[in-house]
Amino acid sequence: MQGSRQDNGHLMVGEVVSVVTGPVRDTLSNLRKQVHPNCVVCGPDNDAGLRLEFDILEDGSVQTYFGCDGTHEGFPGMLHGGVISSLLDGAMTNCLFAHGHTGITGELKVRFRYPVATGRGSLVRAWIKESSPPFHLMKAELIQDQQVKARATGKFVEQAGSQLECKPKQQTTPCEVKMPIYEYECKKCGERFEELQKMNDAPLKSCPKCGGSVSRLLGTGAAIIMKGSRSAASGAPRCGQGTPCCGRDVVCNQPPCDK
Repeated sequence: MQGSRQDNGHLMVGEVVSVVTGPVRDTLSNLRKQVHPNCVVCGPDNDAGLRLEFDILEDGSVQTYFGCDGTHEGFPGMLHGGVISSLLDGAMTNCLFAHGHTGITGELKVRFRYPVATGRGSLVRAWIKESSPPFHLMKAELIQDQQVKARATGKFVEQAGSQLECKPKQQTTPCEVKMPIYEYECKKCGERFEELQKMNDAPLKSCPKCGGSVSRLLGTGAAIIMKGSRSAASGAPRCGQGTPCCGRDVVCNQPPCDK
């Protein structure tokens, strides 16, 4: 299978990669059937949807082929931007499925680099850039004619109850800030990228793409990631990363049980 290019340099356009099968593939398929059966992009039960199947690659990313049929056209001969965004978002969601996570999109940024032509096939690929459960920073791209036509960055948060079901119980243990997501812009090539950093970490100085100097952007809505016994979004008590209160072998990271 022909690959695409990741911004971490692990995979280049045209590189041959192997598809992963077995339990990992089963994890993706089972989660998609359980929580996404009617998704317009990948839902297996949606006869009116695209019903795309994603392959898992050796580096942990996922990839699918999309034919860019003329029925999804925007301007004449061009794939609709909303369809492109949906494809990139769906790829990132399925990448999380492949790693055993079910996440909801909190933010989606898409850069339309070149028009995507209808009537010619494309590859859509996604991977995890940074992960600090229940938060995940995702990347995706659409490739056509050996050229990256669109790129996306997505911030996802795992759904409550997606791993283990626990009953809520009041707790007052304070939380602490773990890491915010900062956005940078290269002064040389104009590339924008995001990094998870501790609040006391020094700002990055060089661009991972060209090596030029970068500046950290302010007021771009960097998400604060929390840890401890309360969630970042609602303040609801959570088990945290210690031994589960219900005695299970798996850390549930959900509201504490009554057990």
